[in-house]
Amino acid sequence: MRRLYLIVFLFIPLLLSSCGGGEVKKSAENVFSKDRAPYYWGKPGEYYEAQGDVMFSVIEDMLEEYPPQVGAPLGRVAALSSLDMLCHDTRYDDSPPFHSFLDGRIDHLIASLDRPSRKGLTIYKVFNDAFIVRTRKATVAFDLCGKYWKLQAVDSLRLSSLISHCDALFISHRDSDHADLESVMMFLSQGSPVYCPEDCFPSNGKVTHLRREAVETLPLPIRGGRNLDVTLIPGHQDNLQNNVYVVEFPEGYTVAHFGDQWEGKEARPVVENAASLLGKPLDVMIADNWLMPLEETVRSFSPRLFVTGHENEMSHSVDHREAFWLSFQKLENMDLPCPYLVMGWGEEFNFRK
Repeated sequence: MRRLYLIVFLFIPLLLSSCGGGEVKKSAENVFSKDRAPYYWGKPGEYYEAQGDVMFSVIEDMLEEYPPQVGAPLGRVAALSSLDMLCHDTRYDDSPPFHSFLDGRIDHLIASLDRPSRKGLTIYKVFNDAFIVRTRKATVAFDLCGKYWKLQAVDSLRLSSLISHCDALFISHRDSDHADLESVMMFLSQGSPVYCPEDCFPSNGKVTHLRREAVETLPLPIRGGRNLDVTLIPGHQDNLQNNVYVVEFPEGYTVAHFGDQWEGKEARPVVENAASLLGKPLDVMIADNWLMPLEETVRSFSPRLFVTGHENEMSHSVDHREAFWLSFQKLENMDLPCPYLVMGWGEEFNFRK
């Protein structure tokens, strides 16, 4: 694995220019605009913006060339590691090249959601820890926001388009990169219920506050007068309530979203012991790539597929943005009971039993 990352970081430019043959050449013609200045001497600000335009565009093409796959295919590692380098350079925080790239990724999701749903279970990664999960009979969102702390990652129009497809919103905890009032009101206005812990929007009487002292399965209404069985696991992020939701879809698929589950090394028994109380196999487990203890928790729940979240949270300090390459590095060195999947923003993956 060390050799893999040495190759990636030494030869990313070669990989980006050579993978995919004619398709990359065609997209390169679009990337390297004739209207862009050929020299930037004495203009470092303009240089960095032009570099962002080019590199974000190349990464977009790479992600299209290498869609989500389980494990660590070299093309995926190269594309997402390149994105890490831009996202850990604070000059691109809230910059036009960054927003242009992210807008394009969200537009990709909207276009996919506008098409008829596929067989099986489709996982859409929006941004940060926001996911939409869809089957032919139900679509739910987890921690879907427009604003993440101070960063407006998804504008109101795009956010509304995403939400229009969703039958319910599950919020893990109250941090503003997981709970966004604009998003909540959009869900409620279209008749899609919002579920959250008791200390999240405590004065809002329109959301449904959920908290239990023990693991419990509840029939929860979603849009359209239907119910989904949801197992509620009472977790924490430090002192905050953090609900871990296990949603069972009508087709029998089960998906767990862990939010920012973090209780410290001395206070883990509730979530770890919950695995034995589910009473049904877990198909997909979605959790932060910094979940501790990551390997033990995944092994305890033993899902059929593990999906990472929370990479490159742009409102965090650089040391805690959690790079995609860190996800690959951690998971490649773990003895997991299932395949793992690292997804970029605006990507989808179809899972079938």
